[in-house]
Amino acid sequence: MVRRRANVLAFFFLSLLVLSIYYFMHSPYFAVSKITVTGLTLLEEEDLIRLSGIRNGENLWRLNSNRVREQLTFHPQVKDVEVLRSWPSEVQLKVEERKPTAVLVEGSYFILLDQEATYLRSLQSLQGFPLPVITGVEVPAQVGPGQTIHSKALKQALDLCYQLDSALLLRIGEVHVGVESRIVLYTSEGIEIRFGVVERISEKEALLKEILNELAMSGELKKVRYIDLSSPKAPAIKPKDGVALQGIKSMGVTIGEGIYD
Repeated sequence: MVRRRANVLAFFFLSLLVLSIYYFMHSPYFAVSKITVTGLTLLEEEDLIRLSGIRNGENLWRLNSNRVREQLTFHPQVKDVEVLRSWPSEVQLKVEERKPTAVLVEGSYFILLDQEATYLRSLQSLQGFPLPVITGVEVPAQVGPGQTIHSKALKQALDLCYQLDSALLLRIGEVHVGVESRIVLYTSEGIEIRFGVVERISEKEALLKEILNELAMSGELKKVRYIDLSSPKAPAIKPKDGVALQGIKSMGVTIGEGIYD
């Protein structure tokens, strides 16, 4: 009889403990009161909080992290998200944005792309986006934000933009994909750079920096018609008609016609 009474009391207190824990976990103490978003450079915090579906007052124990992550990665500019709980009442969203690499021209607007050729958004103007414009690539019909544009030529142009030094890339206004996927760059000074196929990038880049620096130091950038780096072992500079170049001291640089003239 004593043992039975002890079992009943034990069950009673255990049930009371379970109910206490349940009500404590669902009490206002664990209601979400603060949501922070980190990792943003282009997106707005308020927009992502709204898209996450997390509401102030929502119980932190019942927060579905997988659902939040899925909802946020629907945004074409969000690559990944980590959802962190900070007890007792805060949520942190660590966002990895897709970084813009270049833009495509499509009719009267521009398409912002990341390095993986993901369509991020359309732009009416390039103001605020100092990125090269890729030309010579056909944009598929009915492509929209969040979709990947599948094109070998586009992939090569984006790979080049991604690998070029950021300071040098700022000087590139256009990346044109020509015949046989030969790349032609156009600088902000209007110089044509015949880069050739996308290979030996670091070698061509180093050579291009050296040549541009020498032309800038001698004040002869405006005298250049094009720079041919198609063969980095035999680079060439073509001056404009009736102009002579005096400031090039780089070894092996031919002043005259390129190999594809």
